[in-house]
Amino acid sequence: MNKPNNQTKKFEKHGLYRNECKDSRCNLCASYIQECNNFTTSNGYDWKIKCHINCRSINVLYFLSCNSCNGNTTYTGKTVNLRQRMNNHISACRYGRSTDKFDNHVFKYSNYNNHVAKEPYFKIYAFMTVNNESKLLPYEAYLHQMGFDTMNS
Repeated sequence: MNKPNNQTKKFEKHGLYRNECKDSRCNLCASYIQECNNFTTSNGYDWKIKCHINCRSINVLYFLSCNSCNGNTTYTGKTVNLRQRMNNHISACRYGRSTDKFDNHVFKYSNYNNHVAKEPYFKIYAFMTVNNESKLLPYEAYLHQMGFDTMNS
């Protein structure tokens, strides 16, 4: 008789999920992550998320939509650690100290005419996770080539 495999991964639903970290202080889950199974990119493509993604995910290709301009400006990017990268985006949008063009757009647009933006500065969606960090760059190049966002096409 075979012993049961205790390492079998439980079935995880595809999509982007919030509140899985169970941390009531998680700003990403509370305000930024857009829980969904699919989303529409800037060029009208309906992207279906075919993996399970949350605030703790690694090796993520993501899509951001600026709240200050009602989503007219969007950005695709890659990260090894979703939580850390999104917190960096938030900080840069808040203080305007960044070399990232999306963060600078959000800061400039949200502080136009002495208007100070309130959080959330942008919406977070995610395309996918990859099993190896080395795959992030080629996938990001593909997303840019396809024109899924407004800042990298």
